Amino acid sequence: MGSISSPLAVIFRLLLIFLNIVFVLVGLIFMALGIVVKFFLGTILQSSLMSGTVKDIYDDISKDQPIPKNLEFGTFTNDAGLALIILGVILFGISVFACCGACYKWRPFLIIFCCLVIVLLLGEVTATGLLISKSSPVHDKARKELVSQLKNYNVDGSDGFSATFNLFMVGMKCCGVNGQDDFTDLALKYKGNSVTIPPACCKTMPDNAEALQQCQNAPTSDNSYTEGCYDAFLNLINSGNKWAIPVLVVIFIIQLLEVIFAAYVIRDIGKGSVGPV
Repeated sequence: MGSISSPLAVIFRLLLIFLNIVFVLVGLIFMALGIVVKFFLGTILQSSLMSGTVKDIYDDISKDQPIPKNLEFGTFTNDAGLALIILGVILFGISVFACCGACYKWRPFLIIFCCLVIVLLLGEVTATGLLISKSSPVHDKARKELVSQLKNYNVDGSDGFSATFNLFMVGMKCCGVNGQDDFTDLALKYKGNSVTIPPACCKTMPDNAEALQQCQNAPTSDNSYTEGCYDAFLNLINSGNKWAIPVLVVIFIIQLLEVIFAAYVIRDIGKGSVGPV
């Protein structure tokens, strides 16, 4: 027969159940996003990017080239999708432990939940620090991964990666992963002529052939984009992240409170005590 819970323990158990039902849903959302990024990103990119001005510019750059059906960033997007799936599974699993432990007063489940959340909190703090710093190993690895993909890049955008990268450079007004130097050793050719940078890096698009040729062979900050696309993407994220830190702090506090709630319930239950809410 289960022990009688104190009113405060009952409140904490109900809060644990409610909060972790929310985290179960969040975990499922992360898993769904991961699946989309890993398997369906090309379709989404094609439908959202290949329209309006960007499509017109792409058509100018890639005349006589069919639009690839698969727009993608190679193994980089596959890794990002896999990371989202794994994160979703972790959140889902931890939350299930909490819901079951709180609902049925299963002390071992709550103990496991506390340990996992503490590990998750440490991981979140570490990951946040690594992502905030532009010089962190995480960003270094991501940059190297994208730069390694450039060996398969072609100016006309006849394959999925090249087409996506052209669109990204045009849309973000950037050049290369880290800058124009990424193209130095690639022996680029545009319409049969050797060029220093692709037309997607130029501020003057193909409607002005002379200016475009000058840009591709003698690029300057006046006629071409010099910022790398990785930094441009990070700057875009940072420009809209005024709410990101407060949200992360709130999530951190909620998870910390969950550990406190669970610890109190564990103490209230007593070893081996079992009983539904």
